[in-house]
Amino acid sequence: MSDSTLQVDKIIDKAATSNKELAQYASGNWSWGSGVPAGTVLQVVHGALATNFSTTTNGSWVDVNQKATITPSATSSKIFIIVAAGLLYNSADNYNTQWGLMQPVANDNANLVYGSDYNWNKQGGPMGANQVPTSYTMNILDSPSSTSALTYGVMIKGEGSGTSRTNYYNAGHSNVRFHLGITLMEIKG
Repeated sequence: MSDSTLQVDKIIDKAATSNKELAQYASGNWSWGSGVPAGTVLQVVHGALATNFSTTTNGSWVDVNQKATITPSATSSKIFIIVAAGLLYNSADNYNTQWGLMQPVANDNANLVYGSDYNWNKQGGPMGANQVPTSYTMNILDSPSSTSALTYGVMIKGEGSGTSRTNYYNAGHSNVRFHLGITLMEIKG
């Protein structure tokens, strides 16, 4: 059996309907065409935090550098966001450390993509050998109505005078680390 090659610049519907290309080739790259159905994943980007993070700044949102940037191809696109965050901790007894997902990443409650600044908090206390690390995940569908580069990121805000930490677990094992990720998917609207 011999190999066959099919060379095309566009894949379109049978009727060759205008603006219904499923895929197109231009400038050396294939891309999705305008005829791709709603709900199709158009692109995926990922960011991660693989080291621990701590701050003594309290009462303000602080960027932990767990972020990713995506540039939607159309204003009708949705961004499906999957975030894994965890090992959230405040060293001060009876005080919380909160975390939130921001876009853009800035110290402003108006930038929270989901909920309020009181979602997902962890109260401080002694970090003993038997304490179980806490992890959090969220899945969010955002409708940014933009074709500009959008950066989504995890930020934390501590209370009191303690040290706020994420991706942190120290019970005699300070080298324990988790991979905390953020994945952004552009979904055709």
